[in-house]
Amino acid sequence: MRKASQGNKSQQSTLESLQGGKLSESVARRLVAEVRRNRIAALKERSATRQQAAKYLGQIRKPIATGNGKTSQAISVLRGISDRLAKQKLVLPPYQKMPGGILDASYTLGFTPPYTAEVNAFTYTALGNPTASATLDPNQGEMNCSVETDFKNPSDGEADCQLGIYFRPMFGPAIANIWVDLQGVFSWVVNVSTLGKAGASTGQAAVLVHQYDTDFTLLQFDPFLFWILENSGEPEIDLDWGSMPTSAGLRVPVSSAYFYFVTVTLNCHAAGAGWPGSLATANASLRVPSITVEVIYQPELEPRA
Repeated sequence: MRKASQGNKSQQSTLESLQGGKLSESVARRLVAEVRRNRIAALKERSATRQQAAKYLGQIRKPIATGNGKTSQAISVLRGISDRLAKQKLVLPPYQKMPGGILDASYTLGFTPPYTAEVNAFTYTALGNPTASATLDPNQGEMNCSVETDFKNPSDGEADCQLGIYFRPMFGPAIANIWVDLQGVFSWVVNVSTLGKAGASTGQAAVLVHQYDTDFTLLQFDPFLFWILENSGEPEIDLDWGSMPTSAGLRVPVSSAYFYFVTVTLNCHAAGAGWPGSLATANASLRVPSITVEVIYQPELEPRA
C-alpha cells in the first residue's frame, strides 16, 4: 500500500510540474467570480427586455379599439425595443491568430476528475420566486442544474455550474490543442395556456479559455446550445428531452510566460407568467470525463534575407 501511495504522489508531482506549477486558490476564485458576474449581467439584460416586451404585448392583445391610447403606446414601445436590438453591436467571440512556423516538439497533459482548479455552482433570480438548483460533484466531473417557474406568479431564474483546469506551457511560443469530452442529458417544458403570457426555457454549455497574468483575458469562447424555446404568448405546449454526447476542440496560441484556464460551464434558464398563463422548466446534467491539452512548440519564423 505504501508503494502505491508513493507512486500516486510521484504521478501527482509530475503532473504539477508539467502543468507549470500550482497557483493560489484565490486566483481561481477570481475567475469564478468574473464568469459569474458576466453571466448575471447578461441574464439581467435579457430578462428586462423580455418583461418589457411581455407587458406591452399584453396591452395590444386585449380587446381594445385600435385607436386607444394604451394600444398606440404599446406599439410605439415595442417598435422601440426592435429598433434598439436591431442597432445592438454584435461582438464575435475572442479568437487568437495562429502563428506560422515549423512544429518540432510537443507534450500532452491529460486531466480527469477530480477537477479542483475552479469549482462553482450558483443560482440567480431575475424576477419573482422560481425554484432553482445548481449542484456539482468535482470528484466525478458532473454538473447539474434545474429551474422551475413559480406556479402562481411571474418568475424568471437561472442555475449555473462551472469547473475546470489550468496549465502553464513548459516552452513557447506554442499552440495548445485542447479537447474537452462532454456527456449531457436534458429535459425542458414551455406550457402557455393564455394569449399574451410569455414563457421561455434555455439550456447551454460552453468551454472558455482565459489567459492569466495578474488579470484574466478571455481568449476563446465555444458555446454548445442544448435547446432554446421562447414563446411570446401563443397558447401551446412545447417540450423535449434526451442526451447529447459531444466534445469541444479548441486551438489557442500560448506562451510559457502565462497560466491558462480551461473552464466548462453549464446553465439552465426558465421564465413564465404563472398559471393560468405560462409555466416553464429547464433541467440539464453534464459530465466531463476528461480534458486533454497538447502543447506544440511553434518557433517564430525568421525574417527572409
